[in-house]
Amino acid sequence: MSIKIATVSDSPKIHSGFGNVARMLLDGFYKHGFDLYSFGTMDTEYDFKRELPYPFQPTSGFDPLGYREAALFLTNVQPDVIFVLYDPGSAMQFLNMVIALQDNGTIRQAPIVLYTPIEGEPIPASTAKLFSVLLERNGKVVLYSPKMVEKVEKHYSDFKDLLDFAYHGLDHAAFSPLPKQIRDDYRKNVGWSDYFVVGSVGVNKRTKGHDYLIYTARTLRDMKKDDGIKFYLHTNPTDGTLGGYNLKDMAINYGVDDMFIWKPGTDEPGGNIRGLSVLSDYKLYAKAETNEDRLRAIGYKDRLGMLDCYVDLSQLEGWGLPTHEAMKCGVPTISIKDKSIREEIYDGGVLWVDTLPFRIWSTLHTGVKLALVDPFDVAESIIELKNSDDVIKKFWSDCAIKNASQYVWKPTQEKFIKIIEEVYSNYEYNDEVSSL
Repeated sequence: MSIKIATVSDSPKIHSGFGNVARMLLDGFYKHGFDLYSFGTMDTEYDFKRELPYPFQPTSGFDPLGYREAALFLTNVQPDVIFVLYDPGSAMQFLNMVIALQDNGTIRQAPIVLYTPIEGEPIPASTAKLFSVLLERNGKVVLYSPKMVEKVEKHYSDFKDLLDFAYHGLDHAAFSPLPKQIRDDYRKNVGWSDYFVVGSVGVNKRTKGHDYLIYTARTLRDMKKDDGIKFYLHTNPTDGTLGGYNLKDMAINYGVDDMFIWKPGTDEPGGNIRGLSVLSDYKLYAKAETNEDRLRAIGYKDRLGMLDCYVDLSQLEGWGLPTHEAMKCGVPTISIKDKSIREEIYDGGVLWVDTLPFRIWSTLHTGVKLALVDPFDVAESIIELKNSDDVIKKFWSDCAIKNASQYVWKPTQEKFIKIIEEVYSNYEYNDEVSSL
């Protein structure tokens, strides 16, 4: 009998970190033959224009986090195993809802497999409580890397040998360096030929470090070293949903006018991941009358390949897919030496910027410390890379590609399939469900 899986995550139709991870894992589950049902939060009009091969229910505008509709979803599906892809805070809220539904007989008792990051230290007691409850109910906790497992075991020794890990992959799209002639043509046609272009990607939220990219641009100006440098920031500049900034106003207030900031919806020109791979994109590109319109017609992965340097200043990171996507495109990358996941997974592939002393890091509401950098140090790294000869630039490009190319999805899909089958086989099911 096929195992019935209910998955809850960001929508597998969106280009968020959780969305991309969900799409790849669920594709593996479906191909393996699981009876798969998916519920997706954060689903918007900017989604993939494709049908999923398994039943999919998005949340609605009046319930953006999806807890109410997820309860109805689970009640209808009555799964054998629940697979959850969330950060620990969101996972705890979801778990509380599931336990209430299971304990009152609305849905059958079933194990939960949680795939979640540890984004920094100290690890909150609430995260340990989440893991304890899941394990007590014969579920499984899977973290993003072995060092994350070690960190939890260091803080909470009761978890020793109880947690597992699975890396992310990077083959969810055909990220690769642009051929030189195509790259040169693109850069010429969008007005980038004479610039050293520094880029960054990520949702507009407080912890993403976009504000520090603006501080870096201003620092370069104050140093009188900004000549020939242009910034490209791929985000929604006015989205305050996750505590983000009005980045356009901030750039103006700091006197920064060499920063290109715009929102890339995935159903509009420039928001797709394909590059100029379909006729409609070629037509938009050919008809474009401004550099900005031409840039919008070029797909996301090709825009990454047009960069001279990628800068990751995120103050809190679970993995950092956009950074690794840029690295796989051969873009020399500057990242934060954060004493956490990035030092583990980017090792040997990036130029490091040291953080400020730990005592002056900021703090998230959970108590996790937020890694801060000095914009002057970032500016110095950009200048150093800009002034490097082609041999050095190629060295860092090759390092980025080598590092990013080691991460693929197939082993992770296979590992989760094995985990799901194990928790299903070992679980004692009681199929009494309330008729209410």
